[in-house]
Amino acid sequence: MIDKSKEFAYAGIPTFLKSDYGSIEDLTNYKIGVFGVPLDMGGSNRVGTRFGPSGIRKASTLYNPQTYFKTGTIIDFYQQQKAIDVEVPNILDLGDVTLFPTDYPKTIGAIETFTYEVAKRAFPIILGGDHSITYPVIKGLLKGIQEKEPFNDIGILHFDAHPDIWQSYVTLDDIWHGSPFRKLLEEGIIKGNHLVMIGDRALISSQDYDYIKRHGIILHSISDVWEKGIVKIVTESCNSLSDHTDGVYISLDIDVFDPCHAPGTGTPIPGGLTPRDMIQAMNIICETVRLVGIDIVEVAPNYDPSENTQYLAAFLLHRLMMLYKDF
Repeated sequence: MIDKSKEFAYAGIPTFLKSDYGSIEDLTNYKIGVFGVPLDMGGSNRVGTRFGPSGIRKASTLYNPQTYFKTGTIIDFYQQQKAIDVEVPNILDLGDVTLFPTDYPKTIGAIETFTYEVAKRAFPIILGGDHSITYPVIKGLLKGIQEKEPFNDIGILHFDAHPDIWQSYVTLDDIWHGSPFRKLLEEGIIKGNHLVMIGDRALISSQDYDYIKRHGIILHSISDVWEKGIVKIVTESCNSLSDHTDGVYISLDIDVFDPCHAPGTGTPIPGGLTPRDMIQAMNIICETVRLVGIDIVEVAPNYDPSENTQYLAAFLLHRLMMLYKDF
């Protein structure tokens, strides 16, 4: 048996956070199931998000709990030297969903089924992949949760430079990385007033903006963040979602960050969030809502030779592991 506590981050097999590797059937003994969706078929610009899951996994080895922190009390310098009791997360890396590159509908179905099988057994963490994966992921997630308990309304915290409520783009139609939330809304899977968007700054038409307002979607643009501050916006959003939904899902598109912090993505737009903003958001989220899952999408390592983008994604997931106590 390998003693991972004596294994450097760069050694061994790069599973997520150097966790165990296994199948869905093995989740009986684990609280968290991590899996990748190496997809960029839904991308409208630069491809490369198919390499996101492997990039995030590789980066995550730096933060593996066997060597990066130990069970016990740690001092969190991101929260004014707050003492936090930490347990080594009970994680199983499930590998990647089997995709069918020449059959997009079959691929979407495979993602939904895989998520369902994970969600009915454990807390799912999804490594994308382009943002189109969130549509089948949410569908599968809800089916899995509802098999375990009464669960009606899901709240979504959507961090992104784009609202992803478009119907089509050029020859991309129906399901692509600009449409997941429109699909979820129009199929009645989520409610507009349970969808909170934070960090938006992409140019959209007045018709698209009317669509957002008409469906009651709560949108906090980047200028709102600049004016009100991320702490106030996230606190208010979490309180509202906690009051009106049964659990909250985080969908974090890495392009919500300014490209100087996360250049490894297909559609970078200047003026985005900083890592500081997201650290503050995570602090609040982990203390105020019941989480039911998270995806990090649109990481394209091929555009970031520094590897900072995937390290940021891995760091944020590691921080979630450390702060959230109710997996």
